[in-house]
Amino acid sequence: MRHKRPFPKFPAFLCLVVIAVVVLQYRAYRSVSSPILDSSNIISGTILKDGVPAIDKPTFESVNVADQYLNNDGLGITVSVNGVSRFYPYQILVWHHVVNDVIAGQPLLITYNPFAMSGAAYQRTTQGTVLDFGLSDKLANSNLLLYDRATHSLWDPMTHKALEGEMKGITLTRYPSTVMTWNTFKAFRSNGQVLSRNTGYSRDYTHDPYGDYLYTQKILFPVAHKDDRLAAKALVYGIEWNQKQKAYPVTLLEKQSTIRDSIDRTNISIEDDATSGVVHAYQLDASGNHQNEIPVTPSFWFAWASAFPGTDLFN
Repeated sequence: MRHKRPFPKFPAFLCLVVIAVVVLQYRAYRSVSSPILDSSNIISGTILKDGVPAIDKPTFESVNVADQYLNNDGLGITVSVNGVSRFYPYQILVWHHVVNDVIAGQPLLITYNPFAMSGAAYQRTTQGTVLDFGLSDKLANSNLLLYDRATHSLWDPMTHKALEGEMKGITLTRYPSTVMTWNTFKAFRSNGQVLSRNTGYSRDYTHDPYGDYLYTQKILFPVAHKDDRLAAKALVYGIEWNQKQKAYPVTLLEKQSTIRDSIDRTNISIEDDATSGVVHAYQLDASGNHQNEIPVTPSFWFAWASAFPGTDLFN
């Protein structure tokens, strides 16, 4: 027969133990819920630095000229500044990944990562300096890392942060951009400008150098965190707000068209326009009206979840 275990004689000591356990659990949670930004996740790629050349002096052509070779269903990044709208086709970006541009006086970085199926625009002015970017020979969590030519610091476009170098910890500011098909751009922005094939490089801009990568489940490079809540290459729209992240599956948006949600006690609306197929997100005021547009990041789920391992997932 077992005797009852006596009550501990040193309750203060046990309190300290409990506190220590709680602290350790919190630290473990933080290590999972915070973006992975340490250098241990950086690996060498299969190309040399600038092996894929950035476009530093982009030229643009009219919608009618670009329509001669662009695929109607082909995607691209659209950016508008002071009434000037530009379309950066993935058909061109897949060969360069980086465009250093200036639109209506605004220096912008346009970047596309085919491994994550993710593209966005960023302000190039950081700490009062306009930075030029190129493609490094490194990756982190299947994201192609960039470098700035002023300090040669390494930048991760997915988290917008510099991971190594003089700029380590500095964040790039997102500039509003949308991803749409060429068919949509030419229908709604017929007077827009299109990144020209005259890049200064000889490339077949009707051919994807990565073959069928976008349409298979294979992932070419390792990631530090895997999340089985969705299929690895499920498409999501990611939103960051007050250092919180949340992902919205494309399949849900296709069914609902509008999702009302809250992130960090802020009401937001994610809307898939039925006419154009373009997704926007907005901060809502107390009456439920659009207040400010929130940048949206399209991405494969595995890439978003690895960059932000504590991300919430709307379901």
